[in-house]
This record gives sequence, structure tokens and C-alpha cells, in this order.
Amino acid sequence: MTCARRARDYRRLLLSLSLLGMLYPLLDPRLGAGQIGKVGWVAAFWLTLYAALRALHVRRMELRIAQTLLVLAVGLGIAALTYGLDDTPESLSQRAIQVGARLVTVAFLVQVTCIAVCHVVARGRVDVDRIWAAVCVYVLIGLAFAYLYGLVAQFLPNTLITTTNAPGLPAAHLDTLHAELYFSFVTLTTLGYGDLLPGNHVSRLLAPTEAMIGQLYLTVLVARLVGLHISHHRVEPAPVEPVDEKAVDQKAAETVR
Repeated sequence: MTCARRARDYRRLLLSLSLLGMLYPLLDPRLGAGQIGKVGWVAAFWLTLYAALRALHVRRMELRIAQTLLVLAVGLGIAALTYGLDDTPESLSQRAIQVGARLVTVAFLVQVTCIAVCHVVARGRVDVDRIWAAVCVYVLIGLAFAYLYGLVAQFLPNTLITTTNAPGLPAAHLDTLHAELYFSFVTLTTLGYGDLLPGNHVSRLLAPTEAMIGQLYLTVLVARLVGLHISHHRVEPAPVEPVDEKAVDQKAAETVR
């Protein structure tokens, strides 16, 4: 993937992702929001990432690919949510729609993350905008892994499990987007509460991978960007004021007298 020459508005992207995080309680099945809350959060999620993608000034081909992925994700997501509103047993076609929606969403998140990473590691002066981009990448990584856990849950049982002595979610709610987002960001930040655990071999591989990515990303890339930003400001020469030649000549003439 090639970088766009102009990448801006990462502060707007970070603000959008922060507002999206404030809507996270809508996904909690214990609050009684159910499918309506999920529809509201997912709609805000799609709108946020589409607005963010338009704000990143990507090239036309990349924008076309992202728009195609977004349209597919929205279409499959609406179909999956519609099927989830009834209580009929899940059929093979419904399962295929669920898998397709998760897969396309993961692909879309990976593309948006790669666009932001491309700007973070590009050559040039490290400004505040690039630091905002690095923070956005960190949040996007957590979102991508959350949907990846959901994709694994479509194929393997017990992707997430809860400890018997922890007051966690009921077993029926462990494969929901609410639990997957919570587990992803707890793993990414290595909080390690222990209320949710990876329950199969794939999730046990993804969880430490996400934790290592999160720690290495913060300690190596973000810390380096902040250090370079500070050092650039320290070595920046003071601005040179224009010299008034007439005033200098007049002062020299007065000195001679």
C-alpha cells in the first residue's frame, strides 16, 4: 500500500474513535439494549471509519477498494442484524452472512490501519499530527482484533470463556461484540483482569500476539516518535529577524561622528 502525500485530520479521527468508545455501553446485553443497541453502535462504527477514511486523503484506488469493502460490510451487517432479530435457529446461509460480515469488516479495518501506519512511518518531520496518527493506529488495532475474535467464534466454540469465580458475562453472551471488544482492549493494554480468557487454540494464539503488538508498538514506535518530536523542537534554531540596513548605516554614521 502506498502512502498518500497529504494525510491530515488525525485529531478528528481520534475524536471520532473516542466518541465511538463512549457508545460502547450500548452493546452490553445486561442493559437490555439488545439488537437495537448493537445496531446503533455498529452504524456509528461504520460512519466513523468512513468519515475517517475520507479525512485521510488516500489515493483514488485505495479509496475505491475501501468503499467497496465498506458497502459489503454494511450490506452483510444489515442482513446479519436482520436475521438476528428473530428467534429462529441459525441456518447455513445466516451463518455464511455472519462470517462474511466479520471478514469484510476485518479487511476494512486492516486497510484503514495500514493507511495510518503508512503515514506514521513515512519520512519527514515528526509533527503533532503524526503523533495523533500513531494513537489512532493503536485504537484501530484493538478494533481489528475484536472483530477477528468474532470471526474465529463463527468457526470454533469457546473462543472466549469466563472463570467460574469471576462475575463475568453469562456463557450465552461471551461471543457477542461487547465481550470481544472488551477482551481485545484488555489484551492490547495488558491489563489482565482475568474475567475473560481465550478458550481455544486460535484465540490463545491471537491473544498473546495482540499483547506483544500493543507493547512493542507503544515502547518502540510511539516512544520514538514522541522523542523525535521533542528533539526537533529543542534543536530548532531561533527565527532570524530581518536586518534593517538603513538603521545599521545610520547607527554606524553616528558612531563615526
